[in-house]
Amino acid sequence: MITIGLTGWSDHDSLQLSAKHKLADYAAHFPLVEVDTSFYAIPSPKTTSNWAGGTPEVFQFVVKAFQAMTKHKEWKQYFDSEQEMYQRYMDAIAPISEAGKLKAILFQFPPFFNCTRENVDYLRHIRTQMGDLPVATEFRNASWYSEANSEKNARAFTRVKNDPCCRR
Repeated sequence: MITIGLTGWSDHDSLQLSAKHKLADYAAHFPLVEVDTSFYAIPSPKTTSNWAGGTPEVFQFVVKAFQAMTKHKEWKQYFDSEQEMYQRYMDAIAPISEAGKLKAILFQFPPFFNCTRENVDYLRHIRTQMGDLPVATEFRNASWYSEANSEKNARAFTRVKNDPCCRR
């Protein structure tokens, strides 16, 4: 099944009936939205609770991972520890997840995040940090799609998926 949605709900004036109810107006047209703002700042649980509560029961969110979680920035710029960053993010998306509205957490990696052993290990680290939550990845470096790496990646990602530490 293909589900169609847009990135954000605030930039689509033709969908909005009210400035106060932008998300609800958007949700009347689409069953899914990609939340881009979480890339720039981790939202508060109160905010995400309002998002979850202000949308239909079947509505879903694809929430972008925070920029330091995707190596666009260093976590040290924002938090005392990497664990604190992940915990704050998990707390933020908990209301969406608990409402059954989390389609995926989107890890959109920068162009310099190439296909290396170190970066595959980082993907495993992310999987561990995210627990049972659904994770999607977007690679912007062609090395992930090269013929030389395609078979290795398929094996590596299968191991990640089947790794007992990643299943709960």
